[in-house]
Amino acid sequence: MAIGGGAAKAVGTLPGVDENPTTGNTLVFVGANRYDTAAKVAGFFLDSGKHNGTYFSVGIATGVGYADALTGGSYLSAVGGGPLLLTNPASESPQTSAELTKWAGYAPNVLVLGGTTAVSAGVFSSVVSQVHGVVAAF
Repeated sequence: MAIGGGAAKAVGTLPGVDENPTTGNTLVFVGANRYDTAAKVAGFFLDSGKHNGTYFSVGIATGVGYADALTGGSYLSAVGGGPLLLTNPASESPQTSAELTKWAGYAPNVLVLGGTTAVSAGVFSSVVSQVHGVVAAF
């Protein structure tokens, strides 16, 4: 699996690597930015059916720091949670918003990792308005 920007894109030029994540031996997720890349990874598992249909949570973390995303990703993995999305801390990233809307029916909880210390109250409110389950600062 290669995830990222230009460096991950370079993997797709290697012999035998197919950039289509559904047909190749190596999954390559290249987004325009970190928010887009995180949404592409989450979207692949939902859109391809490579999930069990039920998740505990979707995590959202700031895309400008790593601590919340690293610890939150570990937590989500340990409890059988869903994907980890990244967002701009000042305003919800469009890619994150679109992906969160798609995941709303699959995960009853959304964890905003770092709470309003890591993302603005506006981002937190935007997340609350998009989902029908529980939104918690974590």
